[in-house]
This record gives sequence, structure tokens and C-alpha cells, in this order.
Amino acid sequence: MNERAKTESKAPVFGWREWFSFLPLFITYIILGFYAIFRIEPLLAFGYLAYILAFYVVGTSYIFCAKCPHYGQRCSYIFAGLLAKRLFKQRYGDCSRIERTYPVVALMLLFIIPMLFVLDNLFYLLTLLVLIVVMFGIVKPFIVCATCQYSHCFGKALSDKVKR
Repeated sequence: MNERAKTESKAPVFGWREWFSFLPLFITYIILGFYAIFRIEPLLAFGYLAYILAFYVVGTSYIFCAKCPHYGQRCSYIFAGLLAKRLFKQRYGDCSRIERTYPVVALMLLFIIPMLFVLDNLFYLLTLLVLIVVMFGIVKPFIVCATCQYSHCFGKALSDKVKR
């Protein structure tokens, strides 16, 4: 049995933990980030939302979910896997260096952009920073990525490093 067939038989568990842990934190961050930008530059705030949508569709669905052994299944990445099945054909092989770098850089920008608009408000800035730490330091590695078998995803790599 090849490696792909082994991982296909072990679909990640999808349940309430993902819905009630990472997703609300991420949506809260997006809302707070949108508001931070909107209060200074409303048009740019809508550009930020477009950036998030593009990141989710391209960064997650195309680059990772289309190559994932759990392609087309509901998983801990919530909708990205199902979105990949609707929009992209399944792809095979390891991710290239660019494919591994793009989501990390895009995600960093997703978090840094709102912070630039709240540098004058320490409480707001700290709230955004705490949300990031909780999402990517605790919730993602120990809940969202814990059951996934896809070793080429940057989320799984981060999860494995944090657990060590």
C-alpha cells in the first residue's frame, strides 16, 4: 500500500473543537482588524477583506488542500478542503519552496496590516497580539492540526514543532 493510500484511509477528525476554538478566534481577529483599518481608511478595510478571501482561496485551498491526501473531505481546516474540491482539481506531489513560503508571508501580512492602524492604542494592539498567540501557539497546533496526516502543510509542520 503506498503512502497516499495509507493517509487517505485516516481522514482527520472534524468536530466541534475546530468550530468552537480556532474559527471564532480567527473571525474575531478579522472583525477587529477590519474595524481598526475602517476607522482610519474605510476603502482600505474592504481591500483587507478581499486580501483575506484571496489568501484563503489561493493560500489554503489551492496550495495545500488540492494536494492533501484528504482532498474533498471535511477536515479541521473547516471549509478549505471542500472549497478546493469545487474550485481546483486534485494535485499531487510535494509543495515547492514558493508554495510553502507564500502562506506564511501572506498570513504574516494578514496579521500585521491591522496592527499598523492601532499603534496608537496599546490595548487594541495587545488584544490583537494575544489573539494571534492563542490561535497559532495553542489552538492550531494542539486542536486543529493535531489529527491531520498531511505532513507537507505548514500548519502541520508548525504543530509538530510546537509539540516537541
